[in-house]
Amino acid sequence: MPLPPCPVAGCGLSVDIALRSSDRVLIGAHKANLELYGEAFPPADAFRGQDGPEIVELSEHGDTLKLLLHFMHKNRYPDTSSLDARAFYALAEAAGKYEVYSAMAVCVERMLSM
Repeated sequence: MPLPPCPVAGCGLSVDIALRSSDRVLIGAHKANLELYGEAFPPADAFRGQDGPEIVELSEHGDTLKLLLHFMHKNRYPDTSSLDARAFYALAEAAGKYEVYSAMAVCVERMLSM
């Protein structure tokens, strides 16, 4: 089974891991970015070797994970001002859970401006 693409438009990095969301969506990601931008993810070399692609089960909805991954790339962060309350708070919760500081900062800034 091939790995799904990275959800970040224009990303030229090789996808080397897949995240499976609570709604069973497979999302392509990069082990090095998970380690670099998310304090709660293990080091890239800690993912076990196995036959076939590495798939990590996560408890968040696919849309939330796709949005969170935008904050785990060296690019302009997405505009969160148009997110509805459910999507925004899901992003904030995931950012805190995985310690994605860039997303946490954007969420705090938006909460303070409400």
